[in-house]
Amino acid sequence: MGGQGASLFISDVRTEAGEVAVAHWRSRGIAAQFMQADLTDLSDIRALFRRVTEDSGAIDVLVTCAGIASLAKDPDITPEEWDKVFAVNLKVTFFCCQEALRYMVARKRGKIVTAMTGAWVDDINTAFAQKIPFKRYGTPEEIGQTIAFLASDQASYLTGETIDVNGGLVMD
Repeated sequence: MGGQGASLFISDVRTEAGEVAVAHWRSRGIAAQFMQADLTDLSDIRALFRRVTEDSGAIDVLVTCAGIASLAKDPDITPEEWDKVFAVNLKVTFFCCQEALRYMVARKRGKIVTAMTGAWVDDINTAFAQKIPFKRYGTPEEIGQTIAFLASDQASYLTGETIDVNGGLVMD
C-alpha cells in the first residue's frame, strides 16, 4: 500500500521493533512513521488514532495484525498468560476497529483489514512449515499484496470475507 502512495503509521508497544519496521519501509521509499503505544490500553488506542488523524488528516485504511502466542503447553498456561494473549490477539483488534470506525463513519469512507499472523519458535516454525504444501511460510510481500488488494477500490464490494493466505494448508 505504501508503494501505492499511502502513508504508513506503525504502532507497537516495543519501540525498537517499530523503528525497525519504519526503517524497512523508508528504505523502500515509502512514507512511514512510528508511534509507540500499548494497544491493550484503550486510552493509548484513542490517543494513537487522534495523532494519526492530526498528522494525516484522515484514516482511510486500518490494518491490524497484532498477535502473540504463549510458549507454555496448554495445561501450563496461567490465567495471566491467557489474559495477555487474549488482550493482544482479540481485544486490541476489536478496540482498534471500533476506534477506526468512529473516524470512518464520520467520513462515510474507510476500510478495515484484520490480518492474523503467527509468532512461532524456530524449531516449531521449521517443523510446521513442512506441513504446508508449498513447504514454506508466505513472505511479508505475499501477505502485503493480499492486504493491499483488500484495501483497494478493486475490492470495494468485498465485505466480511476470510481469505486464507496459507500456501494450501487450509482450503475452504
